[in-house]
Amino acid sequence: MKTKTKLKTSHRWATELKHDRANMARLLAGVKPDGRRGRYKLFAASTIKRALAANQQRKRARRDLTDDLLLEKVRGLELRNAISDGTLVPCSKVSAIFDSHIRQLNDLIHRKLVDEWPSECAGLDVQQIRLKVRKFIDTDIASGMARMRRDIERL
Repeated sequence: MKTKTKLKTSHRWATELKHDRANMARLLAGVKPDGRRGRYKLFAASTIKRALAANQQRKRARRDLTDDLLLEKVRGLELRNAISDGTLVPCSKVSAIFDSHIRQLNDLIHRKLVDEWPSECAGLDVQQIRLKVRKFIDTDIASGMARMRRDIERL
């Protein structure tokens, strides 16, 4: 699901991030805008993050704490935007799918190890048992993990 990126002017970003407008304008001076509204350049949160990261690289010798704080504020805004747009999957849903699939795999492993394999492996040598276990991991366990991945990706 593609979401519409929220574009704002450098002044709006400065206000929202409680940062000096002149410094924000200087930070974005050489940056290509993500859009325009009339004569105003518009920037996305990802562009602000990239500009801040580039600025941090330039100031590597003299670490500026305000840039780190500003970067965290931008990350927080991106997170809030993702929550409001509905593009962020709640951890509880992922956890529920994970728990369900892990429980099924646990039951399968327990059934194989306790109920089926002791009688099946009684006369086999070590190599044959290893092949049996490898086949079990490559087929049953791998397919269970793939199902879990598909279910999580559907969220």
